[in-house]
Amino acid sequence: MTTVSDYVCRLAFRAARDTQASSASARLIDCVERLFRSQPDGPVALALKGWSTVQAELGNPAADGSASKAVQDGQAMVERAVQLAPDSAFVYEILANIQGLLGNLQAAKRNYSIAIGFQPLNPDARAGYSLVLAAMGEWNSAEENALAAIEASAVPSAWFYGIPALQAMRQQRFDDAIRYARLTAPAGPFGSVLAVAAAGLGNDQAALAEFRPEVLNAEALRRVGIMVWLKPRVTDSLLLVQLQTGLLAAGIPQSALTGPY
Repeated sequence: MTTVSDYVCRLAFRAARDTQASSASARLIDCVERLFRSQPDGPVALALKGWSTVQAELGNPAADGSASKAVQDGQAMVERAVQLAPDSAFVYEILANIQGLLGNLQAAKRNYSIAIGFQPLNPDARAGYSLVLAAMGEWNSAEENALAAIEASAVPSAWFYGIPALQAMRQQRFDDAIRYARLTAPAGPFGSVLAVAAAGLGNDQAALAEFRPEVLNAEALRRVGIMVWLKPRVTDSLLLVQLQTGLLAAGIPQSALTGPY
């Protein structure tokens, strides 16, 4: 059995976040539980235990969202980690990530800024910061930080390309949107949806042939409907309308946008 450590569990965290694969999530949970048992007051153990708790609760359809006790307990663990390690860029990044997920955007922006202040070349913090900036409507700064994260990474995580893809969609640069969406597709169905929408608006038949089957067969999308799945992830109402228009132009049935299919 692999010995757990802060470093091993941080690698497991990034694998789970980057791939969104159930197997990677299971490995992270196992690593974090073992680390937390051996280091109940360790900042990294607390931060990752709190993050995993919040993620599990937000992914539970029966849960009470951000108001649930599990979410509050998870956030409290990460806040405790910050108290124990006030100079750790990683724990500030985890806290900002949770705050962004819960819609506390000003707090998330502030704590991502702190994390970046400690480690200006930290690509994960910059990419996370770009998500928060986009959610706040600061699209130019969001794209700038996402591209900086990509530039600073030897092998950028696939999700880093999501904001550049959305910005290209907003600016009707459909070829660029497809190019970035293709790079973000390994992180989950988000990239395939963006590629199909951009291809529909740009009449790119090759991209439609490549990505439309992926969208129609993605289990996460099939369970709830494509636009229902997208809305928590894209808060810009005009961009949502543009994405829906593109999906319809791509030949995605209206029924698949609004409900299970």
